[in-house]
Order: sequence, then C-alpha cells, then structure tokens
Amino acid sequence: MIPIILQAELKEVVLSLFDDKKFVAPEGESRKLSVFEQNLPQKQQKDDSPYPMVIIKLIEGGKEKREDPNVTNVGFIVGTYDENEDNQGYRDAVYILNRLHECFENQPVIGGTFELTGRINWRLHEEDLDPYFFGVMETQWAVPEHGRMDVEELI
Repeated sequence: MIPIILQAELKEVVLSLFDDKKFVAPEGESRKLSVFEQNLPQKQQKDDSPYPMVIIKLIEGGKEKREDPNVTNVGFIVGTYDENEDNQGYRDAVYILNRLHECFENQPVIGGTFELTGRINWRLHEEDLDPYFFGVMETQWAVPEHGRMDVEELI
C-alpha cells in the first residue's frame, strides 16, 4: 500500500504545480492538465480526450539487500496536443517535464515521508505522432520500510 500512497501524494503535487496553467486540447480550447494514476480512464464517449495529461505510473520497487533502503521507481508519462503547422507541440511536453524535474529537485521530500533518490531521467518520444507529443520521466523514491511482525516474539 505504501507505493500507492506515494502515487497519490505525487498526483496532488502535480495538480498543484500546474493549477494555474492551461494547455491546448484536441477540441480547440485550452484546459488544465489532467492527472491520472497508473492508467488512462476508460472513455465514456468515443471522442473523449485525456489531453493534455500526465500519467503517474508505478514501475517497480524493492531493494537489493535487506539493509538497503526500500525504493519505488515512478514514471511520469506526459501527453500534449498541438495542431500548429510549425510542429512545435513538443515544447509543452518539455515544459511539463522541466517543471516536474525542478519541483522534485527543489523539494525532494513528498508528503513528509517519501524522498527522491538517484537520478531523474527524462526523454521525448522520437516517433512523429503529430499532433500528439509525448515525453516520459523516471524517478526513484525512498519509501518507508515495512514493520517487522516477529520482533514481539523475540523479546
């Protein structure tokens, strides 16, 4: 359950970080960033669009040795939309990734419990999917240890 709490805390951070910003949407209007945990929701209508969006995805977790810290790798999938002929929609995706990177570097502890460790890696999708643009960021977080259940019996 601990990684799910991290994921929920990260969602609140992302929503707060972009609360005042709007991006181009497929319907032609500007709208706030949608933030989803793990997957996109099922479409209610055929033309429903989640863009612009960030998906916060739990990738993997664990530790190498018993004495190592418990870590969870979390990915951020960014999707933006831009129909302009100059094909510069990738800029919104980079902007979002950069704001996330800056936020996590400046405030590496989330929810008073989870701490950013290791590198932050990001990249853009190389395939041309115009008018959709994608980027991803992978982060690693130290998460609290599970409590031992057998200690009481040993005392």
